[in-house]
Amino acid sequence: MTNPKAGPREGADGRERLLRLLLAVARGGSVEEVAREAGVSPEEARILIASLASQGYVARPGGGGGCPCSRCPLRGICGGRARAGGGDAFILTEKGRRLLAQLAALQGRSAS
Repeated sequence: MTNPKAGPREGADGRERLLRLLLAVARGGSVEEVAREAGVSPEEARILIASLASQGYVARPGGGGGCPCSRCPLRGICGGRARAGGGDAFILTEKGRRLLAQLAALQGRSAS
């Protein structure tokens, strides 16, 4: 995904964008809602999420067939709206939560 050893401007901008996207995915919602919250276009969000999914950072809730809402950790706050937008909802995996924590720590250090 983003190269943490990239140049200062490119690396910081990429980390910020990725951090916003991961935070939005963690809060739940459709790809369109995630894109809006992260400040990127829906097309860019789909591309980034597909890349994150292929690397194991995000996954579809429930991991398979049928309605995943009963198994989704966001079911109490989502109310099914993530599935209403065409079933394009994603959640952070454990690997994704670790990446989010690392990016947040880097962001905190660069703000100092």
